[in-house]
Amino acid sequence: MRKLSKVLLNAMLLLAYSVPVRAENLTYAYDALGRLVGTVSVVSSANIATSIYSYDKANNRSVVWVAKADGIKRPVFRFFTVARGHFYTIGFMEGHAGGLGAEGPTFNLYVSGGTGRQALYRCYNASSVDDFISTSSSCEGQTVNSILGYASTASGTGLTQLHRCYRTSDMDHLITKNMSECTNYGYTYEMSLGYVP
Repeated sequence: MRKLSKVLLNAMLLLAYSVPVRAENLTYAYDALGRLVGTVSVVSSANIATSIYSYDKANNRSVVWVAKADGIKRPVFRFFTVARGHFYTIGFMEGHAGGLGAEGPTFNLYVSGGTGRQALYRCYNASSVDDFISTSSSCEGQTVNSILGYASTASGTGLTQLHRCYRTSDMDHLITKNMSECTNYGYTYEMSLGYVP
């Protein structure tokens, strides 16, 4: 009996050591003052974790957002500058590399389409330097950048409506789950983009 236990233990140890370990790829983002403002950890396309840091006026880290892509849904990050307005991306480093200020991961989209889901397109209007999201595959006559992901066409458990609003004074689109953001900051409601996890 002892011999059998030892054989089984050795077999289990051998299995434990033969399981391949996935490498983690870490990327760091710093601001002009050398402060850490973001990290992206990629294990696979279905396992990405992004941490975003912001600081108060005394240089204390005041906000930490953590967003994870899990193969079913992925976060959309919202950035802002006065010169460009809002910018939306599924890659935190894209917005950071453009010198834009992160407003955090603001909503998630499904990674794949299917019955009851519609594609959401990242669009750009060059004449007004306006980035926005649309359900139109032609981006309403503007430049199509990419498909960001997919939203449900109907409400359901665990889903929140995604709103698109527009402010004419600076020709900026705001995409948000929180309608009060639109009304509090002088945006006019344009449309629902569906329901997001």
